[in-house]
Amino acid sequence: MADRYHVILSPEALGDLERIFEFISRDSVENAARMVDQIYTECESLDRFPHRYAVDRRGKPLPFEVRLMPVPPYRVIYRVIEEQAAVRILTIRHGRQKQWP
Repeated sequence: MADRYHVILSPEALGDLERIFEFISRDSVENAARMVDQIYTECESLDRFPHRYAVDRRGKPLPFEVRLMPVPPYRVIYRVIEEQAAVRILTIRHGRQKQWP
């Protein structure tokens, strides 16, 4: 296990952040910026102890473990890639969304 992991946001996760900003900014640009900043900061915090969140067992089985980090009202779905000492942020979903990757 590495001391520090490199955090990588997938293109899908970056698109999710853009959509979150666009949605919230309809009411408040400041709140949108604050929420996106909070999500991004929490994602970056995974560089230390990325295993601290539980493995998500919902959905179809995958060849790798997927973990779920709550950033209310959102959930960051990510995987830890030990061989590369990396954390890959796969997607960011609102807690009420039923569709899981």
